[in-house]
Amino acid sequence: MKKLVLLFLLLVALVLFSHGQPAASSAGFKTGQNYYQPSGNRSVPPGTVVWSQLPDCEANIWACQLDANIPFDARMADDFIFYNDPGQIGAVRWWIGWWNPPNYAAPASFNIYIYDEVSCFPGNVVAQWNIPLADAHEDNGCLISWPSREYWAVLNPPFQPAVNQHYWIVCQPVMNYPPQTGAMMSNTQNLCNAKLYFPLLNFYWATLEEYDMAFELYANVVIPVSGWALLLGGVLIVLAVFFRYRKSW
Repeated sequence: MKKLVLLFLLLVALVLFSHGQPAASSAGFKTGQNYYQPSGNRSVPPGTVVWSQLPDCEANIWACQLDANIPFDARMADDFIFYNDPGQIGAVRWWIGWWNPPNYAAPASFNIYIYDEVSCFPGNVVAQWNIPLADAHEDNGCLISWPSREYWAVLNPPFQPAVNQHYWIVCQPVMNYPPQTGAMMSNTQNLCNAKLYFPLLNFYWATLEEYDMAFELYANVVIPVSGWALLLGGVLIVLAVFFRYRKSW
């Protein structure tokens, strides 16, 4: 009898503890509350933007977060491709928001993954980085009904995409849940629709119809050296050597 009473009390305590606790969800929805904060001094990623999908502030945000304690490993991925050599991708820019509950909490870092492509889905990871928050250049996001921020980071080493090769990118906040974070969607659609990986809710690269993720890629600036510049440099070197040693001749 005592065991049954103890079991009953344990179940009651469990129900009371779980009541009102947020449950993981795949997407955040409008709350009607305005969390907008103006940007102070927005910095710009180095290089030249070669892929741009800007955020749609009226769209929902989709789960993208790593909490290794649960484990909670949600990843939002979107694709890109270059038909001409853009050079090395040296920086990436992305946007995230908070919900469930909609409370801002600073991520410890960000995991950035690049996958190859298999039939319009992410395949194998071909490059990855972990970006500490201090190197992510956090700034305020846009006018939406949950807290949002934008980030950019330098990729070290840079990523060299192959021409005509389809790739997928993930920019995943690393932080404890709750609250929940997610990638903001874009008002620009390119290639395949975004994909959601969220094993906790049985999503394994599920297709998000009519959605693309907001992100930008920046190529390192390479200044081409003309033939005339090389010729002039050679002449200057010869003249320097001549005047340095002419007395000894």
